[in-house]
Amino acid sequence: MTTRRLLLESIRHYWRTHLGVILGSALAALVLTGALMVGDSVKATLRAQAEARVGKIGEALLCGERFVPWPREVEKRPSVVARTFAPGRDAAGVLMLSGTAARSDGKARANKVQIVGVDDAFWKLSPSTKAVPLAANEIALNERLAAQLGVNPGDEVLLRLEKPSAFSKDAPLSGEEEGSVSLRLRVVRVVGDADFGRFALASGQVPPHTAFVSLAALQEKLGVGVKVNLILSREITDEELEKKIEQKLTTDSYFQNLVRPSLRERVQRLFSQQSSSPGMQEVRRYISKSKAWNLELAEIDKYSTKFEDQYDALGARLLGLYDLEVRELQNQSGFELRTSRIFLDDTVVRATSMTQFSSEYKGPLPPTGGIESLTYFVNELRAGDGSDAKANATPYSMVTAIDAAASGFVNPKLADDEIQITRWLADDLGVAPGAKVTVKYFVMGERRQLIEKTRTFTVAAPILEMDTPQLQMDADGKDSWMPDFPNVPDKKSFGKWKPGFDFDATRVRKKDEDYWEKYRGTPKAFVTLKTGQEMWGNRWGNVTSIRYPA
Repeated sequence: MTTRRLLLESIRHYWRTHLGVILGSALAALVLTGALMVGDSVKATLRAQAEARVGKIGEALLCGERFVPWPREVEKRPSVVARTFAPGRDAAGVLMLSGTAARSDGKARANKVQIVGVDDAFWKLSPSTKAVPLAANEIALNERLAAQLGVNPGDEVLLRLEKPSAFSKDAPLSGEEEGSVSLRLRVVRVVGDADFGRFALASGQVPPHTAFVSLAALQEKLGVGVKVNLILSREITDEELEKKIEQKLTTDSYFQNLVRPSLRERVQRLFSQQSSSPGMQEVRRYISKSKAWNLELAEIDKYSTKFEDQYDALGARLLGLYDLEVRELQNQSGFELRTSRIFLDDTVVRATSMTQFSSEYKGPLPPTGGIESLTYFVNELRAGDGSDAKANATPYSMVTAIDAAASGFVNPKLADDEIQITRWLADDLGVAPGAKVTVKYFVMGERRQLIEKTRTFTVAAPILEMDTPQLQMDADGKDSWMPDFPNVPDKKSFGKWKPGFDFDATRVRKKDEDYWEKYRGTPKAFVTLKTGQEMWGNRWGNVTSIRYPA
């Protein structure tokens, strides 16, 4: 038998087995091919959805509860924001908030609507770059929201959203809830996916309900000026980013104003510092390259007025960008750094450690370059350990946690379990050094629930007299310890304050009103900064102000 015949006879005899192998191989190949095709299709679908969501956006700075200035004039906008985020001239400032939408007749409603305040720059980043001009009384809806409400161009829609505040509504002592803002707008267009109808910064298979309104009109309605909470920019390469930053540092007045040119010794000190840190090397390199600094030191004084004006303008711009305020202390020699957000960000507090004092200042220097403090509103200060319900108690007061050793007026040896009280509080509670005082205060718990906690302290000596300079109000009637809690500084009557929690105004006595009128929010007691931050520190920060000597 030949090999050929043997092969044919084997195939004929085992044809069922061979057929099974062939069919199995074909089925496996079909499954694998289908899986590859489906996977490629899913990948292409996800990519298409992602491109529809972000369009031509390469970078986004989402500020959340924060708002940053975004002037309509391009040349006035910050060219570097949040360290290395450098939006170009074609970047778009956006207000992105959450609210509800309803038909004007009330027959349909949508919750958790993404309300986006946009201008022409926003539409240039869309997949189609097709602009959707919007007047102050007009609105554009994406397809999903239009279908939910059952509206078409020409119909009216009612938007409702909460007015934003500099202080988070989730924070303790956030104040009374501000009224919502309502907008009655006419639908001018239903935006499809290709025209940015799926715009979103979070991935998802289902597009959000989105309403597009005029940025300028929304800013005016909310009273936020020219601020935005979202900046969108095209993607740029690392080389372009490096070039932009270098151009910023060598042409802008930022590094030119690191020190005042009129203080020649500071310039000399800056160039003579032997720091090996990359940051200091960059400072020296860029200042050396800058034409404005290629001057003989003897000539610098001629330009002092010019550069000091630039310095002040730069400082005002940076303070506005970070919601910071510098307040002069009129009764003491120095100034104070604070924020409209009540709590200073940890990054800001860390940055103050780099603050340098004039060589002419001979006073004690705090370790961080400034005297940090945390002022908090407590529910009650009660004599004793809190077990005696009939003991003397002072309702609703300010207590400040401070670096006692650096303060200059609080007992520098104040212990963490001690409290130093004012003469007014000592007389009201009838206590003296060595006595016990219990503090009751609120902290934020889960699901925005306020939890009342207590802590007992020993009264430390000496009692702070009310004529202590640090306890006096400023000449303009403002207290320099109490933060600008919402709805407080403009209230003449302490009992009319609406702090956003269960405030029992019936507990406010005549003497409490008299104290408020004379001393406003001047703290009635002081504890160590460590203790205060343990009790009242939160995710928004653990410092409310930083004081600097003159």
